[in-house]
Amino acid sequence: MDAKKTETISLKLFSDISLLPLATSFVENGSKVFGLSSKDSLSLALATEEIFAYLCRVTQVPFNLEILAQKGGYYVKVDFLLPIEDFNMRIFNIASSISLEDEQGLEELGLFIASRKVDRFQLSELSPGRIILSLIKEKSYPETDNLRIPEPEEAESYSIKRPSPEELKLFVVITDSNYPRLLIPKSFRYPGKVVDMFLSGHYDAALAYGETGSIVGGIVWQLSGPKTVEFFGPYVFSKSFSKDISQDLLDSCISSIAKSPVVALINRLPTDELPKEQFELLGALDIVKDDNSIVSLPTYF
Repeated sequence: MDAKKTETISLKLFSDISLLPLATSFVENGSKVFGLSSKDSLSLALATEEIFAYLCRVTQVPFNLEILAQKGGYYVKVDFLLPIEDFNMRIFNIASSISLEDEQGLEELGLFIASRKVDRFQLSELSPGRIILSLIKEKSYPETDNLRIPEPEEAESYSIKRPSPEELKLFVVITDSNYPRLLIPKSFRYPGKVVDMFLSGHYDAALAYGETGSIVGGIVWQLSGPKTVEFFGPYVFSKSFSKDISQDLLDSCISSIAKSPVVALINRLPTDELPKEQFELLGALDIVKDDNSIVSLPTYF
C-alpha cells in the first residue's frame, strides 16, 4: 500500500483577535488551492474563525500557535498546534448541547458551531503541554446516480492487476449498481472520491479483467490501524469464474501487504463471494433498513 501523499502549508501567529482575518484567509485560500469548493472552503474558514476567536477570549496572555493546512487527496485538514491542555472538547461531542442562559454557554457557542461545520475532528497530544486540534473537511463529489452505468460482461478468462484511476472509477460505478448498498462502503456512492482516496494512498485496489479488458470483479482495501487492513469485497460480476476470481482478488490484496507490518485482515461488509472459511467470525451487527426490516451483518477477521 502506498504511503499517503500530503502537501502542507503553515502559518505561525499568536492569539490576538486582531489576527483573526489572517487566520481565516489563510485557511480559506489554502483550502481552495488544495481542491475544496468555495462553499466547503468557507465552512472550514468559519470553523477556524470560531476556534481562533475562542482561544483569544479564554486566554489572559496571548500565546504563540501554529495553523497547518494539509491536502489529503479527498479532504483538507487544518491543524491547530496549541500550547494548552485544558481546551474544552466536550462541546465537540456530536451529542452535546449548550445553554445560552449562562456565560459559559455563550463562550462555548463558537466551538459548537465550529464542530458542525466540518466532517471530522481529532484531538491528539503533540508533547507534554501541547495538543493538536484537527479539523477535517471532505471534498464534495457527485453520486453514481448521475453517471452512466455499464452492464457487466461474462468472461471466458481473466487476469488480476492494479487499476488505473479511470478503471477504478468504472469499477465503483458497476459495484454500486450490482450490490446492495449495505455491502459496499459509503465512499462508493462517490466514484470521484474513491479515485482521490486511491491516488492519495488511502485506498488500494486490485481488479479482475476479462479477455476483452472488461472489468469482471474487484477488491479494495485500506489501513484500519497500524497493523490491520480492512478490505471491501471481493465483488464479482462474472459468474463463470466467481469462486476463482474471488480467491485471486483476495490473494492479490494479501500479497500487496505481505511485507508490511500488517498482521490482520478484517471485513465488515462481507459479500457472498468472500471465502468465509478462511476467516473467523467476530460477531454481527443488526442493521435496520428503510423498510424497518432488520439485516444481520457479520464481521470476519
